Amino acid sequence: MQPPQGSWGQPPQGSWGQPPGWMPADAGYAVQIKKLDDEAQTWLVLSAIGFFTGFMFLVGPAAWWKASDLKQKYESMRAPVPSNVNNLRLVGILTCVLSALLILAIGGFMVLGFAFAMQHR
Repeated sequence: MQPPQGSWGQPPQGSWGQPPGWMPADAGYAVQIKKLDDEAQTWLVLSAIGFFTGFMFLVGPAAWWKASDLKQKYESMRAPVPSNVNNLRLVGILTCVLSALLILAIGGFMVLGFAFAMQHR
């Protein structure tokens, strides 16, 4: 039995007899998207752990930067930006803001304590 023949006696594109391990041309795209999705999920989990363990001053800026980097990669591939990346960016921004407020509050209490100590000398 002969395989179907296309023009010039060649098999039609994408039919029988593809070499072992053959993947469609867009498989590399899907693999890249999967890697970016996994990276976004990992960073989201790490940033949540860092937030709840008190390392938010380190994790916040890193999460914000990584979310911006991932968003740029998705947009360069013309792929929709998943919610993981948007959530990571939100966690990064909120963590940076909370860290800044916490640092300002600690600094304010230190100034007030110093002023109080100088007044009651």
